[in-house]
Amino acid sequence: MERVAIYARVSTEEQAERHTVENQLTECRRWCEARGWAVTQEYTDAGVSGTVPLDERPAGGRLLAALADRAFDRVVIYAVDRLSRASMDVAAADYNRLFSATRSRDGDERLHFVALDLPASTPEGELTVGMLQLIARYERRSIVRRTTQGRRRKAREGSYVASITPFGYAYDPAAKTLREHPEQADVVREVFRLATEENLGLHAVAARLNESGVPPPANASHPCHRSTHGWHASMVNRLLTSPRYVGRGTYAGEPMACPPLVSEGLFAAAAEARQRRKTFSPRNTKHVYLLQHLARCGVCGASCVAARGGRERLAYYVCCQATRYGARAHGGRSRWSAQLVEPPVQRYVLALLNDPDAALAQAQVYWERQDAERQEREERRQQLEGRVARAEEEEAKVVTWARKGYITEAAMLKQITQARAEHAAALDELNALPVEDVEAAAREAVDRAVVLGSINLMRRPEWQQRHRVVNWATLAVQRLKDAALAASSVTQEDRARWQQTIRGLVTRVTLGADGDVTVEGTLPLDVAVASPPS
Repeated sequence: MERVAIYARVSTEEQAERHTVENQLTECRRWCEARGWAVTQEYTDAGVSGTVPLDERPAGGRLLAALADRAFDRVVIYAVDRLSRASMDVAAADYNRLFSATRSRDGDERLHFVALDLPASTPEGELTVGMLQLIARYERRSIVRRTTQGRRRKAREGSYVASITPFGYAYDPAAKTLREHPEQADVVREVFRLATEENLGLHAVAARLNESGVPPPANASHPCHRSTHGWHASMVNRLLTSPRYVGRGTYAGEPMACPPLVSEGLFAAAAEARQRRKTFSPRNTKHVYLLQHLARCGVCGASCVAARGGRERLAYYVCCQATRYGARAHGGRSRWSAQLVEPPVQRYVLALLNDPDAALAQAQVYWERQDAERQEREERRQQLEGRVARAEEEEAKVVTWARKGYITEAAMLKQITQARAEHAAALDELNALPVEDVEAAAREAVDRAVVLGSINLMRRPEWQQRHRVVNWATLAVQRLKDAALAASSVTQEDRARWQQTIRGLVTRVTLGADGDVTVEGTLPLDVAVASPPS
């Protein structure tokens, strides 16, 4: 008696629950029973897509292994699309692999499709199998298209339709939307805080999370997405660059609702911090200069590069525009000695490092002044909006009076002219007021949090002791200010530590045409840093 193996497949678990696998097996058993064949083994792949190659499926791989051991004589499958719905190359490879494994030495057909009921090795059978494969592939692509269209529509209606729940969220099956995960959402906020307030890089953030014992992203339904090595830099980068955490999720180009976990300002601050670390990466520079990537030309606004020149090979900063087009075409000073422009920046930094409390007091005064100016602008805006509304009401009231005969037409025209003049003056002044940017206000709040975090960090005795900031910084300043010392007298270690400290506290240094130095830092300090003109 012929030994037969039956193979069945469905694409989803839902189809398996509807007994579509059992339907295939029943039809195949009847077909074999009518021919007097004994079914010795049944292989079932439930919830496996037809686009997956046969040897990569759980049951399909076992089927091929059993065929190699000659465990049975024939293979029966209900339909061609149950074997494969992949591209023509993959479908043909699956068919040929299974056909070759079942074909006997005498050429007898041993691969059967119940719905086909025609020997697949005949010309008619080959034609029918090829057509059915094309139809199965067309049906597969049609299903994908309809599914994608439906998911896009649901995304536009506010549902969450992605297959994996992102870290920081929990899926609500009833509402078909995302909500904040009680523990993971706090981890996401902590990652953004570490990247902005403490200015940590990707590897440092990952190390901090691992030290704290925070579990890495995992998905119970997708074990392949579970990390077995803890947090790493790529995980942190995905969190910091994903716009879904500010409520800007997408699916297939369609906006998809996601509750924001962080503000737009914090998201932008994290992006700026990443770009800043990328710019200041040691891989981008060969020699250490204190103001690398910070110095800007005060004449044209271009960035400045550092170099050495002259008989003594002293360091200087030169405008990139002047380097490209020539100093004569620059229209002003284009070169500054490092010995003159670096000490003012160091004094700016020392003013903060030596007295963080004074820096905090200055910052608070600066913020209070900003808040007062913003409040004054808002009050003035409300006053002007009231004047515009009253002028419009006055014009309408005058027209009504004229229609009722209370005033003459000449009086009406005079009052309308006055009302329109008042309206235009108030509207011009209202339009001249700066527009309050919500995103800029959010980023300003983040900047204030960064300032407070930086000052609190510098207040710690262990931080001062670890960096020995005051001692080595003061000594290095004296070395750099002493014109009698050659540039080589300052150690590379001193310059590297100074450079790291400056980059953490200074965002931009503008070199003026008269030699003045303007320092813009992360803290709103008012420190005299001007250099004497050279």
